[in-house]
Amino acid sequence: MFFLFVSSSFLLDQKLTKKKKLPGAFVISVGNLSMGGTGKTPFSIFLAKLIHKKFPDQKIIILSRGYSAKGSLRGHRVGPHSTPMEAGDEPLLLKKHLPFAEVWIGKDRYSSYIHFREELRMRENSIVILDDGFQHHVLERDVDLVLLDSSKISKERFLIPAGNLREPISSLIRADQIIFSKYESSIEKIVQNIQNKFSKEILRFSLEPDKLLSPNLQSDSPKILSGKKVYAFTGIGNPEVFFR
Repeated sequence: MFFLFVSSSFLLDQKLTKKKKLPGAFVISVGNLSMGGTGKTPFSIFLAKLIHKKFPDQKIIILSRGYSAKGSLRGHRVGPHSTPMEAGDEPLLLKKHLPFAEVWIGKDRYSSYIHFREELRMRENSIVILDDGFQHHVLERDVDLVLLDSSKISKERFLIPAGNLREPISSLIRADQIIFSKYESSIEKIVQNIQNKFSKEILRFSLEPDKLLSPNLQSDSPKILSGKKVYAFTGIGNPEVFFR
């Protein structure tokens, strides 16, 4: 009964929501089906860097909700001096890794986009990466990318509150590309089943440690930890892969 109610409510919301087009923007939505921890942030960083490498003169904008950030209510342009309270930790991380990109947050992402575009007097077209956009039906998008957590895909079957899914697996029919994050070859059979079921292009995305950063910002190779006892702490969602 709960599943039918959620599915019906979701379809009704999607049908009744009037979609808005961001002027002067090619919109790439990066989202997922579950409650976080799928690797959207590192994938968005990878995607933005890839676009910047191929099109260095192209303006890139990351448009995020900025969950729990004070700046989310009225909109906030994330800069080098923004605080976690103003911008949220993920938008700050995005800005740190993507200094060439604009990072804007706002509860009303359409209004934030219009406001900062006018404030900066932007006239050129831009590529907008819509963070956590799969369930954000208000905005039109040109490409819908959906990440599935490879470490959880065999277990995630039920909707909230019985499980961790925001919407059913069948919603993948709306995606343009399905990305298996934290990919491991052991789930290849599941990958093939989903590809056969939805006839979508499949991408496989893995996360690997790049470097260690000390409190004084000195970097080193992760290999220095080999054979040593390590105490690890994390605030990310679904941290099992990180600990492995």
